[in-house]
Amino acid sequence: VFIFVAGVLSSASSTLLLIPDTITRLRGGAERRLLRELLIYGLPTMPGAVAIMLIEIIDKPIMLKLTDAATVGVYGMNYKLGIFMMLIVTVFRYAWQPFYLQLSQKDDTRALFARVLTYFVLIGAVIVLVLSLFMQDIVRIPIPLTDGRRLIHPDYYAGLGIVPIILFSYLWAGIAQILNAGLYIQKKTLYVLWTTLAGAGINVLTNLLLIPLWGIYGGAAATFAAYFFIAATYWVIGRTVYPIQYEYGRLLRIAVALSAAALCWYIIPPPDGLGQFLWNVAILLLFAMTLWFSGLFNAGEIRELRAAFRRRRT
Repeated sequence: VFIFVAGVLSSASSTLLLIPDTITRLRGGAERRLLRELLIYGLPTMPGAVAIMLIEIIDKPIMLKLTDAATVGVYGMNYKLGIFMMLIVTVFRYAWQPFYLQLSQKDDTRALFARVLTYFVLIGAVIVLVLSLFMQDIVRIPIPLTDGRRLIHPDYYAGLGIVPIILFSYLWAGIAQILNAGLYIQKKTLYVLWTTLAGAGINVLTNLLLIPLWGIYGGAAATFAAYFFIAATYWVIGRTVYPIQYEYGRLLRIAVALSAAALCWYIIPPPDGLGQFLWNVAILLLFAMTLWFSGLFNAGEIRELRAAFRRRRT
């Protein structure tokens, strides 16, 4: 917590020191009006970013108050395994924001945004499924040049069940980044502020309610609830502020395929040893086949995939 406070104080002091110099360099009313517009646009995003940080860190101290240090240790160590999906979402966000702001005035922008959401959900679903299926094998692989160390100590393996929830939560965090593009384009950043603050509030409330009932799974569920709420709220607001006809049929096909794979994984007990690995591979094949036979890919995309495969083979 004190590291977080130190970072906030450092950023705030830098901002305060730069304000006098910025004001003295302004020339004329036009620049001052521009500064005012920039502040109105940008200032709401700052507490919104703090709210997102709160979602990431508040669950641990709440869990410490409601349980014990050992539980928090298991939770925190396995929560970090969600970094695989978090890194993908972070990299995507840094590329996505300048991309949609640059193309916001083109005629086919909205159709492009819809296609981006479809592809992001597809790729994200594949990553979530692969990591969820094979995480128990991944954490047992020794890290090179570390004297046999692994990603987490075997004492923490009991908490691996929360990893799929965290991965899926970050998938919704990435979806939210796509859905809020219209709010930034239309300069409605106050909606971003109130949505993220509400998401942080839901995170705190669900942590308080679910941790006593479900332990570490309650903390993971609270993270999912917060990011799902934020994404859903952006979708509702966006329908008014910046309407986009998303490819709901294709998104539904991805959701059905992922749900079918998840049900097989949770309901059917896997065999032991090598059989478990093969069972996980079979679930991946089920996911891929469900997507293919559901008609997810249109004719143009299939031609592009085949052309890319032929080029790679050549």
